[in-house]
Amino acid sequence: MMYVINHPVLHILMCLIVALWSVNCKVPVKPNFVILLADDLGYMDLHSFGAVYQELNEIDEMIREGMMFKNFYSADSVCTPSRAAMLTGRLPMRMGMHTSKQRFFDNDSAGGLLRSELTIAEMLGEVGYVSGFTGKWHLGLNRHTSTDGYHLPVHHGFDYVGWTMPLTNSLECDETTIHGMTGTDKFECFLYHNTTMVEQPLDHNLLTERLVSDSVEFIRDNAGVTPFFLYLSFPHTHMTVFANEDYRGKSRRELYGDNVNEMAGAVATVLTTLEEMGVTNETLVVFASDNGPDIRYCLEAGDPGFFRGSKFTFQEGGIHIPAAMRMPGYIPANTVNFQLATMMDIFPTFAELSGATIPEHLVIDGRSLVDTIFNSGPSPHNATFFYCQDQLFAIRYKQFKIMYKSHKEWMSLELMQCVCPRGIYDKRLLKKCVKTSLDTAYGCTEAFTITHDPPLIYNIEVDPRELFPLPYDTFGHVLNDVSRELEKLENTLTDIPPSVFKPSDCNLIPCCDEETDCVCNYNGGANIIGDAC
Repeated sequence: MMYVINHPVLHILMCLIVALWSVNCKVPVKPNFVILLADDLGYMDLHSFGAVYQELNEIDEMIREGMMFKNFYSADSVCTPSRAAMLTGRLPMRMGMHTSKQRFFDNDSAGGLLRSELTIAEMLGEVGYVSGFTGKWHLGLNRHTSTDGYHLPVHHGFDYVGWTMPLTNSLECDETTIHGMTGTDKFECFLYHNTTMVEQPLDHNLLTERLVSDSVEFIRDNAGVTPFFLYLSFPHTHMTVFANEDYRGKSRRELYGDNVNEMAGAVATVLTTLEEMGVTNETLVVFASDNGPDIRYCLEAGDPGFFRGSKFTFQEGGIHIPAAMRMPGYIPANTVNFQLATMMDIFPTFAELSGATIPEHLVIDGRSLVDTIFNSGPSPHNATFFYCQDQLFAIRYKQFKIMYKSHKEWMSLELMQCVCPRGIYDKRLLKKCVKTSLDTAYGCTEAFTITHDPPLIYNIEVDPRELFPLPYDTFGHVLNDVSRELEKLENTLTDIPPSVFKPSDCNLIPCCDEETDCVCNYNGGANIIGDAC
């Protein structure tokens, strides 16, 4: 039997009782928001999520102080579309991320996140927030010239933009040459400050320190003055992995573990700054990965754990990500949440908490998690959908997952041992070991995928490795239920813009100074290679 308390005094007393258990009856008006986004971090790369040989670190401490999500999904299995979906709450396909061989932006890409898309920063700006960004962007750079910076964060609602990697931290940025590279490619690896190129190629030794400095400065400038949103987008743990001298050689997992721990140290500094400024209990902090790990890089890649698949694929290893939220006094410590949630839910969650209004015409695929987080409510989702470009690959529906297509499995143990002698990836061995480029093996076309007709049905809660499809004679009704959910979605897939993946144009590749052969603020110690065109 459930009793309803209508008397206002009794209601207040109940709130006081609940407060004793460190959970308040409501969240603050216009709390601050911090997103700490890792890059290619595997589901089982943190001790809290089962990485027994990864040291307990400050990210684990944050998780213990808040809520761990065990059923949290990215919207896509590769950087560009997953990040776009997080910032807008929308499926990547709605933003023109479709019908192309590309799945991410490169240095010669004219496309980027459309300025017509409403981002979290722009939405929060309408209700008095100031927004700051530092780190990896990967949502476009130039459009018309090599210096216009048309797609950079400042054009998407961010008031403060610090050190920025417009692209990503790729193998081409390796300064060690141990992976068969002949040096750093300066045309792939560069650093901006807001819209200005300041370092080409980038220096990993200073990178994390710079991002932390940006974050600390932004928090100190705004805490207690105005509500703020900080988006700290780590280059960790994307290949090439790195660690400065404070962390290098310290982890049991060697360089990859060092990289994880360096990121954790940065998280600790951000959380400490919130504490110093007296806004810890007024700030919702979200930690997550953008997608699963890139297992091409063997021991220098993340670990999807018992999940099948990896980055670029839509099996669990590519889209099922580690995530946590912390807000002391409002989110109880040591909480584990098993409700289905996605990165796209961050947008409407922040909207509800901030009092922002989402335009009626705007189709949002995410759902607010306020009830789920603060009231132990159910998942706001019946189903969530996964597209590779414009092709439906999978649907997560309640405890089930339906696979319409999947990527061919190619990274066998034999191939991994061939490409990665002693566990370290060596690009020089590609031609010997594989018949096709590993960079194209994750496309969305028929050459790299398998169509399942009828679709495969898995009970993910029982079979998280996706090994045992359920029989249709018993579970065929699930397909009927899912078909109705899919029909609802497809009715909203109107006014899809043309593909934002434009033809490559080498004239868009940035160069800090042609007189210095496109080398600026470089500290020495690595070979420089690369031609812009």
